[in-house]
Amino acid sequence: MAQTEDVLRITVICVGSAAIFLNVIFLVSLSWVKESGTAFNRFMKSLSVSDALGSLMFIIIMYCPPGFFGVTQKENFGFLRALPYVSRSVPWMFFTAYLLTLSCLTWSQYIAVYKPWSYKKMLTQKVVSATIAYIWLVSSLQVILPMLVVTALSVYSRRQLDPMPLLHKIARVEIHVWMCVFMTSILYNICTNITVYLKLKTLLKKHRSRCYSDNAAIRKKQHSFITVSLLLLASIFCRLPLPLASMIGISVIEDEYSVILHASLALLLFLNFLVDPIVYFIRIKEVRKGLKTLSTVYLRPFHV
Repeated sequence: MAQTEDVLRITVICVGSAAIFLNVIFLVSLSWVKESGTAFNRFMKSLSVSDALGSLMFIIIMYCPPGFFGVTQKENFGFLRALPYVSRSVPWMFFTAYLLTLSCLTWSQYIAVYKPWSYKKMLTQKVVSATIAYIWLVSSLQVILPMLVVTALSVYSRRQLDPMPLLHKIARVEIHVWMCVFMTSILYNICTNITVYLKLKTLLKKHRSRCYSDNAAIRKKQHSFITVSLLLLASIFCRLPLPLASMIGISVIEDEYSVILHASLALLLFLNFLVDPIVYFIRIKEVRKGLKTLSTVYLRPFHV
C-alpha cells in the first residue's frame, strides 16, 4: 500500500509539473501570434493562467512541509496563523475562474455563429478585458470572504471563541457554492454548444454550393467549436469527481484506501491541467506557428 501511495504521489507531482510547463509554453507561444488580442485567444489565455496557477497551488498544498496547512489551534488562533487556512480556498478561486472563462468562451462562439456581423462590435478589447476582470474579481471572492472571516475571528479570539467549527462550515459552503457554479456552467455550456452545433450544421448545408470563402469561414467556426467542446468534456470528466467526493464525504471508505482515493482524484485534476494545453497546441494552428517561431528565436544559438 505504501509503495502504491509513493507511486501515485510521484505521478501527481510529475503530471502537475508538466501541466505548469505546458501552460507556460502555451502562454508564451500565444504571445508570438499576430492575432493574440482576439476575444478567443484572450479567453484562452485566462483558461491557461487558471490551469497553471491551479496546478501550482495544488502541488504546494498537497506536498508542503507538515503543519504549514495544519489545523488551526484555538488557544493560539491569530491572523497570521490562520492565513494558511485561507490559502486552501485559492484552488477553488482558480476553478471558478476557469468555469466562468469557459462559459464566456462558449458565449463568444455563440455570437460568432448567430451574430457574425456584430461580433467585433460586441466583443471589443475593452469588453473582453472588462469581462476577464469581472471573472477574476468574482472568483477571488472565494478567498476574500474567508479572509474577512479569519480577520474577524482573530479579533474575537481573546474571548475564547473556537474558530474551527465556523471555518469548517465555511469550507463546506464554498464546496457547495462551487458545485452550483460548476453545474450551472456545465448545463449552460452543453445547451449553448448544442445550439451552436445545430446552427453550424444548417450553415454548412446552406453554403455548401456557394463561394469558398463562406465555407472556409464556417469551417473555422466549426473548428473553434470543436476545440471548446473538447475542453468542456475534459473539464466534466476530470473536475467533477473531486468536489463530489468532498460533498459526499470519503470517510465511509476505509482509512487505508482514503489516501489512494485522494491521490487518484488529484491525479484526475492534474490530468485536466495537462490535457488543456495539449488541446490548445493540437487544435490551434496559430499557436503551433508561435511555438515554432519561439523555438527558432531561442534555440538558434545552439545550432550555430
